[in-house]
Amino acid sequence: MATQFSQLAYAALRLAGVTKVANITPSPDQIADCIQQANLMIDQAQVKRPMIYTMRLSTYTLGTSKTYTLGPSGSLGSNRPVKIERANLILSTTGTPVHLQIFEGSYADFAALAVQDIPGALPKFLYCDYAYPLATIYLVPQDKGGDKLELWDW
Repeated sequence: MATQFSQLAYAALRLAGVTKVANITPSPDQIADCIQQANLMIDQAQVKRPMIYTMRLSTYTLGTSKTYTLGPSGSLGSNRPVKIERANLILSTTGTPVHLQIFEGSYADFAALAVQDIPGALPKFLYCDYAYPLATIYLVPQDKGGDKLELWDW
């Protein structure tokens, strides 16, 4: 059974002491204030780093592709990231693993790249579109194959 937002707003306003008399419908302005405050609370919960339950470290073996998917039946794995905090490239050709940080940029950064297709090099830039259910990761330049991508994500 669905609950209308006005019923939730009425209960919240009564608890806050704004609407003290029972069976009085909140005004449209009071409902609008409740919606605005609820949106602010949700936005803050999504932004604040201490609200994150855990950070996950995942390692994936790269091929030579420019794009990879994460999520159900994804090309890299089934763990779709909510937000990538850090990305590293782990070189497989060295005797000791070498971790190189990869810049994780926005869509604007990715769109501003003049040359996006450079095969057989070390990836320096990563863009994730965070789509649902499959998030697509773009690597520029493209790996030569065999190196590992290390992602720290929410």
